[in-house]
Amino acid sequence: MLAVTMKFGEPLMHNIVKFHVEASRWNKESFGHIGRRKHSLMAHIQCTEQVNGFSPISQLKDSEENLKQELDDVLKQEETMWYQRFRSQWIMDGDRNTKYYHRATKARHR
Repeated sequence: MLAVTMKFGEPLMHNIVKFHVEASRWNKESFGHIGRRKHSLMAHIQCTEQVNGFSPISQLKDSEENLKQELDDVLKQEETMWYQRFRSQWIMDGDRNTKYYHRATKARHR
């Protein structure tokens, strides 16, 4: 759980930077690097698929299914991360009525 102690006498930017540093540290400790985990799992799945192609072994099938489930979980986490990042960017920038936001809105409506 993330716990950051903010001081009321300090400038707002100092507290924001402090929160960002602590949130980043918490994210890495709790979830790790999602991109690295995704690529590692994909490589493991590819190896088990290749070995399974030569001589199917039930233990490898089970291992492959577990890896695929774990990859699915990581992909969901990655999707959530990008959605949250997009939303926080939208909130920070506001509705500037730019080409980027028009495209993002049209894509979301589709």
